[in-house]
Amino acid sequence: MKSSTLALAISVVAMGMLAFAPVLHAQQPGPIPALGPDFTFGMVGLAPNQTARLNVVNIGVPGGSQFPCGLVLAFIDSDGQTLKQAFVRVDRGKAAFLDLTLSETQAQQRIQIRGIGYNPLLTPASAIPIAAGCNLIPTLEVFSTDTGNTSVILTEVVRVGTSIPPPPSSPGQ
Repeated sequence: MKSSTLALAISVVAMGMLAFAPVLHAQQPGPIPALGPDFTFGMVGLAPNQTARLNVVNIGVPGGSQFPCGLVLAFIDSDGQTLKQAFVRVDRGKAAFLDLTLSETQAQQRIQIRGIGYNPLLTPASAIPIAAGCNLIPTLEVFSTDTGNTSVILTEVVRVGTSIPPPPSSPGQ
């Protein structure tokens, strides 16, 4: 009984800290520990004068937690190296994004990238799940930095692990 009460108290404190933590901006490469991505997209090319944007919207769940979802958004190159990442908090009904341009990488002409998202609190030592009210829908788009015209948008995502539940599927899918 005491261990379940302690576990509940730790979970409440962790979620409270997450709810009041400041929103951080993108960091330079340097890994945030994680088991692996909770979602990942396939590879896309990024060329000069293009911006890749990894978006995520929290559509929430009826009666779900009012705590924001905390996760890391990151761009990875074809060698698995982190190019850019940021911890984001996404309130129910809100969205967050991370942008990457070619000039932020070491590539000169073109680079293959993919976008990932994961719960940084989910580690082998302490499995603190993402808030129960999180229902995240990610997209990855590549657009012209000059005109804003979208050239690619990916909506098909591969879910890895279980800390971010998949969005509900519509009838007929």
